[in-house]
Amino acid sequence: MVEPRTWETGKDTFRLSLGQHEMEGNLRLKSMTAVSEDHAVIALEHKKLPIAIEVHTLVPDDGFLVRYLTVTNRGRRPLPIYKAEVFSGQLWKHRVDLNVDADTPPFRAAYTHNCTYKHEGDFYYTPVDYGQTVCDGGLQGRSGWGRPAFWANDLSNGQTFVCELAWGGNWHFILNCESTEIQNKINGMFAPPLLRKVASLAFQIGLAGEDILRVLDAGETLTTPEVHFGLFHCNNDEIVQLTHRHVREKIVPQSLTEQINDVEICHRGYWAGDENTADILDDIKLAKESGIELYMIDAGWFGKDPAQWYSSAGDWQEGAWMKEGGGLRTLAKTAHSLGMKFGLWIEAEAAGEDTEIFKKHPNWRLHRNGSIPVGRTGRALDLTRPEVYDHVKNTIAYWISELELDMFRLDHNHLLMPEPNRMYRGYREGLVWRYYEMFYRMITELREQFPNVMFQNCATGGGRLDWKTISLFHNSELTDCTVEPQQFKILNGVTMSIPPEFLLSRVGLKATTFDMDAGIFDLARGMSRLNIRGIAKKRETLGSYFAGEFLRGIQAYKEIFRKLLTNGKLWHHTPFLPVDGTEPWCAMECSAPDGSGSYAVIMRCRHSKNDTFTFYPRGINPDHPCRVRLLNAKQEFTISGSALLQNGIRVTLEAPMMAETIILNTTTPEKEIK
Repeated sequence: MVEPRTWETGKDTFRLSLGQHEMEGNLRLKSMTAVSEDHAVIALEHKKLPIAIEVHTLVPDDGFLVRYLTVTNRGRRPLPIYKAEVFSGQLWKHRVDLNVDADTPPFRAAYTHNCTYKHEGDFYYTPVDYGQTVCDGGLQGRSGWGRPAFWANDLSNGQTFVCELAWGGNWHFILNCESTEIQNKINGMFAPPLLRKVASLAFQIGLAGEDILRVLDAGETLTTPEVHFGLFHCNNDEIVQLTHRHVREKIVPQSLTEQINDVEICHRGYWAGDENTADILDDIKLAKESGIELYMIDAGWFGKDPAQWYSSAGDWQEGAWMKEGGGLRTLAKTAHSLGMKFGLWIEAEAAGEDTEIFKKHPNWRLHRNGSIPVGRTGRALDLTRPEVYDHVKNTIAYWISELELDMFRLDHNHLLMPEPNRMYRGYREGLVWRYYEMFYRMITELREQFPNVMFQNCATGGGRLDWKTISLFHNSELTDCTVEPQQFKILNGVTMSIPPEFLLSRVGLKATTFDMDAGIFDLARGMSRLNIRGIAKKRETLGSYFAGEFLRGIQAYKEIFRKLLTNGKLWHHTPFLPVDGTEPWCAMECSAPDGSGSYAVIMRCRHSKNDTFTFYPRGINPDHPCRVRLLNAKQEFTISGSALLQNGIRVTLEAPMMAETIILNTTTPEKEIK
């Protein structure tokens, strides 16, 4: 529980508590060093304790700064870390009565309000009340469906502060808003006494937990997670585009970028307990004919019962139903022979209750207080144990090598709750920090071992979309939600931070009796990487209409959407939408950096009196005529760019869950997006 406190200008740029000693007011400057043109280090030491702290600041040339700390225990005894606020301080303190109405809070903040399953991207502004506002994402043992990030906006001066904690474990941030009234000291005819309202906003962001966060051994140096932050005075679209530039250039892996937007299919679209090699071979061939480029084997290929994948995770040997007909090796060989890429799903951090590893190695699992199992049914493996780390890493490496995988998909379907801990050096230490240190190390080593393999992040949908986790993977699952308009609004919210080409949106059905939904595409999934969940059990059951819509959607994605996704500019025409909100429309646009073309998706989210949305393009060059195509309405016309920006395009959608995709080209016909 965070105790109420105040901030002062120039103090508290971080907050650490080691060995029950606050660092505030007890540090002295040792040195200031420019390591390079964009890396500065301030070295501090404690006045009494054998503790050295370095404050590292990186200055990329993109509008963001990066802050992290290193802490060294120079003593002979271990030191417990009780508090680790990596970055904190006062953002604004000024008069607000001139620019803001008296009854309007002067500051507001956008963050993920609902941090539960299938609510990723529930990112919207609310006023910052006076006093403290605390957000912790639920302390679920991972960064969770709510991201460790916020935007703070000053209504008086129009500035926006963007802050992202690159951390996959428990986190929190705290906003503290204060108000005072200052009386004008000058009296007289022309300057009567006045009360002037002054408000301030301060913040802190860092790691959270129930126990001691980490025990620092004698002589040990520890590096904290990074905080990425920037102060902007521009519109929301510019902030998003600067953020995307930073993520593309400094966060997400830069290798294999030419493969980032493959059309991908996941075999678990409709089987659920009915897997077999022969059917999947037919599915691979149908996928190839449909223009799909990567085939992914999801859960169900292992264990004793294909329908019990959750409790069977951990025994990573093919089930009997998969071995017949050649199993995974035959599937991988077939996909590769057809010129397709091949991927495999493993939930490597788990040991389900029906597995041999669960029964034989109870000490391999995380516990609280030595006896309480962590995660539902106690399936969370303890990566901080060397033998467990080696087992998990070697399992992943074996299947990557054995199948010559093009993509490895890592899932994570449990929470590290209750918080795991152990007794260490006489202290009750929480294990989340150490767990994620080992997790990051494992993925880093695997990527170094397999530099030509794509690594895909999934955690019960978008359960780990923090900037540290996504920095280790080439792309990430957006959400498990397949219901519209929630999925599109989730994408709308998450892409305020993460560029769309690194996110997977699901298309298709999960385990149901139906083969395909008539509105499966609506061509609205072109705003992210395409992840298809099943085509049809049999070619005959697909049907000509559905086959036409399916192929049309894949063709549109390959020929139009993905050409602009990578390094494109994203424009949120309806930003800051609550996922469960009542807003009737959701609209996004993606454009070429030079304004030569763009496309937009307009979705009607619910019943309302108005069935028409006027779309004003933001990403095109107005100096040239523009060719406009409405794909679903099958309309096409040419209009001047300036007239288009002034008058917009009226899109009429008569029913909820309908969508329209608009293609805009301002280039010559031979260069346009076809």
